[in-house]
Amino acid sequence: MTTPVSDRFAPLPPAVRAAELTLLALHTAITIGAQLARITARRWDLPHLEHVAGQTAGHLLTRAVEGTGHPDPSLRYSDIDPAALAVVGVRVHRRADVLIIDGWDTDPVPPSTAPPDRHLSVVDALARRWGSYPAPRGGKVVWAEVGPTTA
Repeated sequence: MTTPVSDRFAPLPPAVRAAELTLLALHTAITIGAQLARITARRWDLPHLEHVAGQTAGHLLTRAVEGTGHPDPSLRYSDIDPAALAVVGVRVHRRADVLIIDGWDTDPVPPSTAPPDRHLSVVDALARRWGSYPAPRGGKVVWAEVGPTTA
């Protein structure tokens, strides 16, 4: 995996391994981001976290795409206005035996737990813990930590 160059997320120390993608805020971003998390878990010798990492990334990106992009899976590309198309980001990094999955979008409003958000409810069940922070260059990052004791 290459060293991330994005400033969408909080900086990591140089020694921390990370995998990162910036994607168009389309339904396809959800699957691609989930696959990145699964592949990263496997490559970093954490195969027991593949499933939970993929599900967590998928739900974080679903929130991001639903909030800022075009979540319709049957959307035709010819119907998209390129000038109005947002991007989302996903980053996976490791700390000891856990993976931290970050989902970035352009909406600066932090997630609320009231009323319950169905995607964050799933993330809450899958992750050891989760939270959010304002992104350095705008928007927000919702992160989740998954490890051996998570679902």
